[in-house]
Amino acid sequence: MKAIIIQARTGSTRLPGKVLANFYNGQSILEIIIKRCKDLDVAWPVIVATSTAEADRAISDLASSCGVKSFVGDEQDVLKRFIDAAEEFGARQLIRVCADNPFLDASLLKELLQFADQPDVDYASYEVAAGVPAIKSHWGIFAEYVTLEALQKVNASTEDSFYHEHVTNFCYGNPDHFKCAWIKAPEAIYNQTGFRFTVDTLQDFEIAQEMYGILQKEGKSCNFNELIALVCANEKYRLIMRSQIEQQTK
Repeated sequence: MKAIIIQARTGSTRLPGKVLANFYNGQSILEIIIKRCKDLDVAWPVIVATSTAEADRAISDLASSCGVKSFVGDEQDVLKRFIDAAEEFGARQLIRVCADNPFLDASLLKELLQFADQPDVDYASYEVAAGVPAIKSHWGIFAEYVTLEALQKVNASTEDSFYHEHVTNFCYGNPDHFKCAWIKAPEAIYNQTGFRFTVDTLQDFEIAQEMYGILQKEGKSCNFNELIALVCANEKYRLIMRSQIEQQTK
């Protein structure tokens, strides 16, 4: 079985509760991401994986109200939580989505889904300039493909807390032990380093909220081309993004 697993929690260090806060017209970032995944019209169930923390009950409740399943697992060991969620639902091929990316690009996600049918691929995602995995960039529009078997192998290979917090780093950091497939990011993205659409801080949230509202009112889908055009036309956005990129590490 295949599944899209959205990794979500309320206990962010820099901006607690960001995934459930009102982002646009009463909708949270998590709601927007769930809807985008459901609208893909593929036979992949959507699962929200959250933690046993008391505050994260609201995430399970939201998942239920959105018509998707949820899993409650280890609060500290994110890798274990992800593995347990996959095993609980019998999913062996996984798309990992982070719940702090309101601009997750559906067209890029659909392209990534094609790797689920390729044999012997443990991990697949996009790469940006200099072969950097897109997940380590500030774009915040990408997802990752990984197999349950690969994550189980990571779990058996290391007890390092870094790799148990950052679920897939061990896979692409050890290409001799995992078969990694890379999709070159679109040209409009590949060599660009001044864009930041992920949400880690209050400034990130506020600028993303503003941009999302503008694009929605213009009837746009919020794809990467529309985002790039909006930022290029607004010096304020570019300055804030550059400042946040300098302050926040990936």
